[in-house]
Amino acid sequence: GLSVVPDMDAASEVVELVTKHLKTYQAMAVYMSLQLTAIGHNVPLICSRGFALLSVLQSCQLYTAVISLLQHLVPLFLDCPSTLVESDKFRSIVLSLLSADKTFLKAAKSLITSDFPGHILQQFGDMIHYHLDNYSRYNLMSSTPLAQLWLQSLCIVWNEEPTNASYLMDVVLSCAFFRPDITAMAYHNLGQLLQTLISTTQANSRLSSFFSWISGNAIVSLVPQAGSCPHAPWFAYFALHVEELHTQGTNGLWREVIKELTLTNGKPSVDNALKRAAATLKLTTLPASALSIYRWSQQALDTSVDHPVLPLLWQRFFTLYFTRVVTPTGQDLGSVGYKMFEGMMYQTYHKRLKRKLSDCVEYFRTKAIAAAEGTSPDKHLLYDTLAKLYETFSLWLDEPRLHEPGLYLPALPPQYNPYKLSTITSGTEQNPWYEYVDYERVRTAQNTSMERWQKTQARVASSQLPPPQSQEDPDPVQRINKRLSSYDSPVPPPPLRPCHPVIPPITQDCLLNKEAMLEALKPSFKLLLEYAQSFCLRVSEHTALDCSMLELLPILYSHMETEVTLHA
Repeated sequence: GLSVVPDMDAASEVVELVTKHLKTYQAMAVYMSLQLTAIGHNVPLICSRGFALLSVLQSCQLYTAVISLLQHLVPLFLDCPSTLVESDKFRSIVLSLLSADKTFLKAAKSLITSDFPGHILQQFGDMIHYHLDNYSRYNLMSSTPLAQLWLQSLCIVWNEEPTNASYLMDVVLSCAFFRPDITAMAYHNLGQLLQTLISTTQANSRLSSFFSWISGNAIVSLVPQAGSCPHAPWFAYFALHVEELHTQGTNGLWREVIKELTLTNGKPSVDNALKRAAATLKLTTLPASALSIYRWSQQALDTSVDHPVLPLLWQRFFTLYFTRVVTPTGQDLGSVGYKMFEGMMYQTYHKRLKRKLSDCVEYFRTKAIAAAEGTSPDKHLLYDTLAKLYETFSLWLDEPRLHEPGLYLPALPPQYNPYKLSTITSGTEQNPWYEYVDYERVRTAQNTSMERWQKTQARVASSQLPPPQSQEDPDPVQRINKRLSSYDSPVPPPPLRPCHPVIPPITQDCLLNKEAMLEALKPSFKLLLEYAQSFCLRVSEHTALDCSMLELLPILYSHMETEVTLHA
């Protein structure tokens, strides 16, 4: 138990050594004090001294060590989660980890290539994955307490770091999606976060409401307005659900908008219908881009085709697309989802949706063929089912008759999937279509994340290879020759050219016989004579050139009168 954990005041050589270096805030001493002593095992001591020591490690940029310590510290707060969530020191530590990847160098690289998530943020997410998957190590029956603790901890820093916090929430929600108890808790926490953001925005906008040129009706959203969260699709799925419920569900705005579109004669206008609906319900007017049908479709466009949550994003989109308008007397007036995509701008958007669905069909057809050739019949069945699902979605998007009232859905061809269409149009089924979620892919991503974290913590045993046997020859001469033979061959010497003597050899006869001497000197005299003649010729040429220059230069620099007669 924790009773055997030594205190900093214990009489131990190791503890005394740690205490000595802890006074100078040496990083190793700080780390060991949190790992080995009561400072890292007692909740009051963690709050009073432990978080401050974690900040010391952060100031040394030892972020991996901080995350490793949080792996052991956070579960100690399962019995008192509010103590951790309300701690300003812990909040500061989490914020520092979320912004640790934002260096000037990485900011410059992000202008060229996308580098998300960063190294530290990914390690943080891997550690949370490890927590949620190994909940039994902390004597828990499920991962719900850990998931709730992390969601609450991330909610308190979401306003400062929404992108990185939503990535970590995506990690938690990907593990929580298949657990109904965690799902309900996640919706509750995100709903509270949205309400807190709305209250904060309203409080900050009271001053601006005094000025007529500043609007105090800022739209609060967990997912960026006119955008999406391609880096966190699971988080976007939960967040868009919460936003839809708070902004257009409970107040009846969506029902009123489609009612106005049904009553509109001529060319429909979503903006005008939205204004009339807001005026009828006495609500603040929202831009058309804030409608949930556009928000779900934009998230589906930006999510990769192979992500497991993509079919559920399309499910929510078509649930709104086929929302039926029913009169108070119970008469079915059909649906008006197609009117949401009429007009120049929306038609282009509609084509993007069709192209996305076509890409999904092509992708899963290719995957199904590859799985059929392999030895994975289950994967082949899943990919084939997904390809047919996206084909059905394409038919739903293109067929206007599906919006007509009184349509007998069971009579539709099988490729329209009449059963799923009837559950959507009737509004009776709100549960996600779990059968279309690639759970194996989700689990593989989680296992990969945990393996990364275990490698970071050196918890994975590496394969022990036998030491390599030396292949060198024991004879040093042979080793030298072998090493020399590995070099390039030397260049051969240049060919030898015969060199004639400048002064020919002089014989004795040449020195004693006058005629022989003169005969031997004739070639040399001839060369000297030719050179003397050439030299005299060149001297004469230069002398003539000098004389010409002396005659011409005065003419060049003398003034001469000239008279020119012009005839008109």
